[in-house]
Amino acid sequence: VAAWGSNYDGELGTGSFDDSLVPVEVSNTPGISAITGKTVTSIAAGQWHSLALCSDGTVSGWGYNSDGELGNNSTTESSLPVAVDRSGVLSGKTVVAIAAGCYHSLALCSDGTVVAWGDNTYGQLGNNSTTGSSLPVAVNTSAGQSALAGKSVVAIAAGGYHSLAPCSDGTPGSWGYNGAGQLGENSPTQRLVPVAVANSSGTTLYGRTVTRIQAGESHSLALCTDGTLLAWGWNGSGQLGDATTIQRLAPVVANTAALSAGERIVLTGAG
Repeated sequence: VAAWGSNYDGELGTGSFDDSLVPVEVSNTPGISAITGKTVTSIAAGQWHSLALCSDGTVSGWGYNSDGELGNNSTTESSLPVAVDRSGVLSGKTVVAIAAGCYHSLALCSDGTVVAWGDNTYGQLGNNSTTGSSLPVAVNTSAGQSALAGKSVVAIAAGGYHSLAPCSDGTPGSWGYNGAGQLGENSPTQRLVPVAVANSSGTTLYGRTVTRIQAGESHSLALCTDGTLLAWGWNGSGQLGDATTIQRLAPVVANTAALSAGERIVLTGAG
């Protein structure tokens, strides 16, 4: 792994706190780095912390940690990769995807469950509380409470203070901060457990299957199997792509008039 830019909190993972204008190698020095001898398969960057998923299904993190976003049972920042704790809800599980919000982190396990750690001021950990955790906690899947009940999650995304998870049935769940409608459930209400993104009859999501999801700081994007791109949340700079700057509490269809005949969106990203 290589990294560059600001390093005030050790988010470059080099063992120092020096900024870098060019890519530098994240430390894999034996005895001091949690990624020593491992192959990194995926990376994620939060506001001031970084995560790495390795081929053995383990996760490491480095950088800012005052809210426990490194998941190593401490709130001490680290300029070197440290292992996310696996003694609790991650025991015996294999992580297949990671995501980083401003001050929280998410991990998707091979069994379709999601765990989270870090800041939880707005319920972005999804465990029906607002108490932060420096250890991974399970996202709520209780029947009658959670939109993820009885479902298998296939992907995850972390916004500034909200989280998203599409399931194998093509429906996405969301939780956390919702002041701009970034949860897409047709209200601005904060949610401490996953709720369903609006998909009832008459909504733009109805009858569509979500295959990919992305989260910006205060908006969300969903790509569907039919090539439709849906968006919701803050839109002050036109980030929803619907030719307006109107905030949306439920998904709207992004304008694709600029695409040529036969072209379709296959990949999305959100800043």
